Amino acid sequence: MNKNVLVSVIPELKAHCWEEALEELVSSFSAVNKAAVLDAIMKREAEGSTAIGSSIVIPHARIDGISELHVSIGRSSGGIMMGGDLVHIFLMVLIPHDAAASHIDFLSAAVRVLSNPSDRERIMEAATDNEILEVLF
Repeated sequence: MNKNVLVSVIPELKAHCWEEALEELVSSFSAVNKAAVLDAIMKREAEGSTAIGSSIVIPHARIDGISELHVSIGRSSGGIMMGGDLVHIFLMVLIPHDAAASHIDFLSAAVRVLSNPSDRERIMEAATDNEILEVLF
């Protein structure tokens, strides 16, 4: 795994709606201004959904005050409705505000993995955080 990526995993989201899911993902980050991050994520979602289909959403935003990518992966076995889609896998990405294009490589790789039905199945069936991370990284 890239040492410039801080990762947290929520194996089963407790949220009942997508707003709660985003709050839960934001709360998993340490050393960030959670209110500012949630505001940035919600503003980004208001611009257009970050759902990529196949029960996946990748909420992301540029954030001041961080120097590396922050990633939070959340799973919902039952799914959470978001923009007309039932979402099972949430991959939240916080991008340093002054980052060049390095985050594009990460997002592209994540989309490639999450677009693969067998990788999505492995994530949904993973018994541990490490098993989830092995699929993504």
